[in-house]
Amino acid sequence: MANKKRGLSTVIATLILVLLAVVLAGIVWTVVNDVVKKETDYTESCFGIFEKVTISNDYTCYNLSDYNGETHDFSVKEFQFGIGITDVEVDELLISVSWPGEVQSFKIPGNYPYLKYYNGNYGEDLNLPGEDSGKTYVINVTRLGFEKPDSIEIAPTINNHQCEVSDSLFEIVGC
Repeated sequence: MANKKRGLSTVIATLILVLLAVVLAGIVWTVVNDVVKKETDYTESCFGIFEKVTISNDYTCYNLSDYNGETHDFSVKEFQFGIGITDVEVDELLISVSWPGEVQSFKIPGNYPYLKYYNGNYGEDLNLPGEDSGKTYVINVTRLGFEKPDSIEIAPTINNHQCEVSDSLFEIVGC
């Protein structure tokens, strides 16, 4: 008997290979596009925040006096800092204050026994300033066991992405 095997024509084999290559390229493109889109969204969230989330030099200082009128204590030292937010919506703010050999970090919004609004009470819930506004906060550095702070840095969280430091101050003056 004669060999009755039939083979694929060259044209059909070429079409199948081209179709397979197109399908694989589509799958790779979809995966790469999703990764690039996520990274772009992250970058865009934090892009352009420089000078939009800032520390106010006018309201940032160390209280050198020995008397605290709220607690009627002559030994409490305080560090106040002003935060301003302009033309950006911030979810959260990571604040790092450093002393010689130490760093204390906290997030606003939050509630801390050593932190308050200016003219507020320690331990109350703290919120961020609204868009195009500012607030002044006060840290009881005596309660933390520190003296005069060396520096303060702030890093916002925008669209659930922690951004880099947007502002810092390395020379803290007395009030």
